[in-house]
Amino acid sequence: MKKNIIVVCLLLITGLAKSQNNATSKPLTDFVPGAAVIFSDNFEKDAINDFPAGWNTNGSGQVVTLDGKEGKWLEI
Repeated sequence: MKKNIIVVCLLLITGLAKSQNNATSKPLTDFVPGAAVIFSDNFEKDAINDFPAGWNTNGSGQVVTLDGKEGKWLEI
């Protein structure tokens, strides 16, 4: 009897995994990477060599300028 219960459980788990794979094979959203800008910051109010004031992190970085490029950039 114990072997029958284990076999039934394995069949149910296998069937559940297969049905979940079928459910997730379709796209969950219509998001296309690179198709839309979702965030931007030009750092115009931030001082050079400081971390952007409106950002929060436990890492480090600084606002810099690049030779030959306009604007301010975030160096990480």
